[in-house]
Amino acid sequence: MSFALIRISIAALVVGIIAGNIFAHPDYSIVSNTISELAAQDAPNAWIMRAAFFAYGLGVAAAALADIRTHVLTRIAIIAFGLSLVGAGFWAARPIWPEAPFNVREDNLHSIFGTLTGVSFAAACSARLFLPSGSLRDWLSWVGLVASIAIPLYMLQVPTLDGLPQRVMFAISAIWLWREFRPG
Repeated sequence: MSFALIRISIAALVVGIIAGNIFAHPDYSIVSNTISELAAQDAPNAWIMRAAFFAYGLGVAAAALADIRTHVLTRIAIIAFGLSLVGAGFWAARPIWPEAPFNVREDNLHSIFGTLTGVSFAAACSARLFLPSGSLRDWLSWVGLVASIAIPLYMLQVPTLDGLPQRVMFAISAIWLWREFRPG
């Protein structure tokens, strides 16, 4: 059941990103704009990406909860990852237009939940590496851990190229979750 939830969740995320890009504002760029900006305040069709955040986050949290008996601390971090994605989808980022008015509190809450998403994913990868049930030879968890730290730092330094690295980070999380819940 957990693996089915993960597959459906990843599919919802992918569909949301693709559809969100198709129906985004013409000024939206996958190179420079984040996935969150598809769901930004006053963005056209923002509901598409918000629904994808909800589906991905709730599906991931439900999969981890259904499988909580194995790797308990890893599953708790994955539940936090999923629920923080729901929070990031509930509270929207500022619009991509610099002159557009926006709710600062909502943007700040979105940023907090986005940060919690990355921290939770780093914690899940760390648990798979450093807990007694883990392995320091788990190369995919190393990739996830390094990406969850390095990519946000890169995005802070080069904000004009936020879109592509963030998509790489989401892809890594999806691949890691697929492997984490795949039977056998």
